[in-house]
Amino acid sequence: LDEALLTLSNIHEMVPRPTRLIEIANLQLSNNQPEAAKKTLLSLEEKFSHNASPLFNRELYANLGHAAIRLNELDEHVIYREKSLDCAVKVGNIQQMSVAGYNLGRAYQMKSRFLFLLRLKTV
Repeated sequence: LDEALLTLSNIHEMVPRPTRLIEIANLQLSNNQPEAAKKTLLSLEEKFSHNASPLFNRELYANLGHAAIRLNELDEHVIYREKSLDCAVKVGNIQQMSVAGYNLGRAYQMKSRFLFLLRLKTV
């Protein structure tokens, strides 16, 4: 995976494309580098999310959701999943809406389980 990440980064340097950075972030997540993936994705969000297509933003926020859960950032996980679902609805792809809706449901479930366990611990 490290070699694939290096190759993809080199290709991006020669022919930059924002979607390629999402691919790089996917490799970073696969290579157990969620901090690096989040940094890559947040830079994309800052530069492109305001003018990007809903499809691009759906990918961006779905991957930020993946990074957030790997980093145990439950509040951010929910926020990114909500944004991903909103973008999926704008795209109008039922399969993407289903996946994004499932991911949002799981994010809420994880957050409520954490809050429940936290309450048990304080009793």
